[in-house]
Amino acid sequence: MLSDTFGRDAFGGFVVTLHFIAAAARVLVALAVAGAVLWLRRAPDAASRWVAVAALVSLLAASGAWLTHATGRVEYRPALMALTALHQVAAAVWIGGLAQLAAYWWLSRRQPATDALWPDVVGRFSRLAMASVVVAVLTALP
Repeated sequence: MLSDTFGRDAFGGFVVTLHFIAAAARVLVALAVAGAVLWLRRAPDAASRWVAVAALVSLLAASGAWLTHATGRVEYRPALMALTALHQVAAAVWIGGLAQLAAYWWLSRRQPATDALWPDVVGRFSRLAMASVVVAVLTALP
């Protein structure tokens, strides 16, 4: 059906679009992040590895803005794309924090020393979660 509508080379026309290139770049950056995290696990005290992971994660966040409605806007495009990237980062911090909190809860049920820190961990997460939700909501308003 695509070939009937768009011609025999419909896929060839699609792979050169900004949307396809941005999505392919995002996949490659996500794979690079996964590799960098595995590399970081081998030497978690190496500052240079943390910098590399942070740089790749920043690229991943920025690449997400290219796959949203903001790129289709003529007016305020850069601002809307920046807000989109911030929105996605805030959501990722919140959801990632929930996953870490769940993992810590599981660990605290098995290790009494860790369980004693549970109230402090929940308090820290609560502050982080509130800040993330505020940023996510504020960046979603426009």
